[in-house]
Amino acid sequence: MKKNLLKRGVALLVSAGAQFALFVIIARELGADLFASFSVILGLGLFAGTVLGFGSGTHVLRLGDGDPSSRSTISALIWLRAISTAVIVAVIGVVLSLRDEYVWLAVSLVCVELLSDLVQGLLAGRGRVGTASVLLLAQRLLPLLLYAAGAVSGDGVFWLIFGTVGVATFLLATMLSMAGFDVQIRTTVLASRGYWADSLAASVSQLDVVAVASGFSAATTGSYAAAMRISSPVNIVTSALIFVLVPALSRENNELKRKALFVSARNLTVIVLLGLLSVAVFVPLGDVAVGILGSTYDNVGPLFSAFLVAAGLSGVSRVYQAAIIARGQVGLGALAVFAGGLVGLALILLVAALEIAEAWLGLAPIIAQVCILVGLLTITSRAEGFRKWAGGGTL
Repeated sequence: MKKNLLKRGVALLVSAGAQFALFVIIARELGADLFASFSVILGLGLFAGTVLGFGSGTHVLRLGDGDPSSRSTISALIWLRAISTAVIVAVIGVVLSLRDEYVWLAVSLVCVELLSDLVQGLLAGRGRVGTASVLLLAQRLLPLLLYAAGAVSGDGVFWLIFGTVGVATFLLATMLSMAGFDVQIRTTVLASRGYWADSLAASVSQLDVVAVASGFSAATTGSYAAAMRISSPVNIVTSALIFVLVPALSRENNELKRKALFVSARNLTVIVLLGLLSVAVFVPLGDVAVGILGSTYDNVGPLFSAFLVAAGLSGVSRVYQAAIIARGQVGLGALAVFAGGLVGLALILLVAALEIAEAWLGLAPIIAQVCILVGLLTITSRAEGFRKWAGGGTL
């Protein structure tokens, strides 16, 4: 477990930095107004992918490939992901056309994120954490390297799109290479309902930018989206716990060892939360963010601080989600995550309706994550059998 966490941790730190650089580049190249449009497309595309993906990325974490039923389920999930991703691309192409660079960027990133979610889950579920980590590094770094090379001649955005499309193509080929043709789609969909509910609940936050766009200017939407995206690398790091912790907890039969795994992961995320909270309070992030993103994002500072704190809270929540998923009761946590997401959306719409200062939008992600964490804590402390499963005591 510790070795896997170390491998995954190193890869995720590098890939988190790469994703931060990627969104900074896109934000600077597009400016606040176009970045708002880009982010709306990205958010809707990712949400649609979750709706049509039936929780595949989470489901495969608990599936090995040793028995025929698991192989059939894995194949069905792969084909569902491939077909649904193609449908999303086709719909965006028909509605918006693919003439503008920001649309190409959004579509290609939607494909990368949706395909990577399943590929990473497939590899982690089989214990191939090292392979998953190398692949994650490659998919984050290749577009950046191509952008850097193209920027010399002034074609950086073109090569960034080219690299992202290339990564999506490679992920699709990798995913399909693990698929068979003996599939039971209906059976798989029915068996995936809990995972689908959990993934859908978590994806509600992708609609936050859409809600902001409905009540605020493009500049404000762009700043909100930029704060959300450039803080997202923190979520990449904490996501490692899901991919490593779920298989480890699922396989561990010793209650005391299972408890130790859980407590170690939880304590790590609490330390991360305290560190992010300190940064948000004591570092002048407004000046830093504007310096990084450009002058069109002049109101991004408070929002960036808020998203860092929310990301820290989300990391702690993910440990409890991992415990719920590993126990095979994935649907238990979906309600808490879904309720928290709805609270966030409602707060955004309330701030818009009251026409108060845009900085108040930063409360939405923080309060949403607090609601999620409280809900998950309540579930894991009261659910029948959870304490015994985790080695006694309290979670």
